[in-house]
Amino acid sequence: MKKNIFNAKFEDSLNLHDDAIISFALNNFLKEVETEEKMALRGTLKSTIWVIILAIICVFGLNLLPAFLSDLIFRSGSFNDFLVPPATNFMTYKLYYIFAIVWLGVVFLGKLLNQRFILGYRGHFHIFVTDILWFLIEVNLFFITFIFPTLGKLNAILFSALNVFIFILLFYFRYQSIKKCLYGDAEKESKSVRVLGEGLQFLKKYGGFIIFILAFTSFFLRNRTMELSDNITFLSFLVLFLALNSIVAVFEIYLIFPYLLTGYYKLKYPEEYRNWEGKTKTEFYGNSYLKKHKELTENE
Repeated sequence: MKKNIFNAKFEDSLNLHDDAIISFALNNFLKEVETEEKMALRGTLKSTIWVIILAIICVFGLNLLPAFLSDLIFRSGSFNDFLVPPATNFMTYKLYYIFAIVWLGVVFLGKLLNQRFILGYRGHFHIFVTDILWFLIEVNLFFITFIFPTLGKLNAILFSALNVFIFILLFYFRYQSIKKCLYGDAEKESKSVRVLGEGLQFLKKYGGFIIFILAFTSFFLRNRTMELSDNITFLSFLVLFLALNSIVAVFEIYLIFPYLLTGYYKLKYPEEYRNWEGKTKTEFYGNSYLKKHKELTENE
């Protein structure tokens, strides 16, 4: 069976804990939420009220902002003085409601995983993955609404390609580093992987720069009548757009993805990890889970 980062054996999966970035996440994220004090609060009325309040403010409130601003600016035409007026608002309240329903659906589905050892991962998945990606999609739709008409079709395609390119590049190199962490030198790269890696190394150095130059040269040649201050403002929007996507991509791919991968392996090898951590079944699974799965305590 060909090795990948999702089918490692238990012994190999332990190597993930040697990765400095994953170790940082485990020590600063997981241990923080798995303290006895915080675990004891789970399911209580006080905890439920706080979760609802924080969700309203930090999840639904923050993610409402792009829809609110997009609708306000689209109707008022605030950017029309130096940007081509958009014909369509891509970040609508209707789309926000759809995202909100999807997020709630993922939260309720997550409750099917109620083992004590996975609760911290589950909460972080809802915060660091579904919530942040929801917000990122909304922000991108906001920028697409107001920036892309001025950028033009070809430049918009090139700029989108630059964003996708950065994501693929980051994911490829992080995937390879995780794979090396899991298997070490035992997993030899195939010729196709080496060629792809060499190609991405070249693109890492020059690809983004080439796309950047093509897009902005084309744009500025096409918009020579724009004021210098307008060009600078527009360029600032583009840099902000690219920077936001890149920062979130680095955060998700280099920190959160491998951190959650350790949770995946705990689900895959629960008893092995319980013994490795030296915990009792009650400490590892929790009383509520053991009551529903009596087969785990039958041999005790």
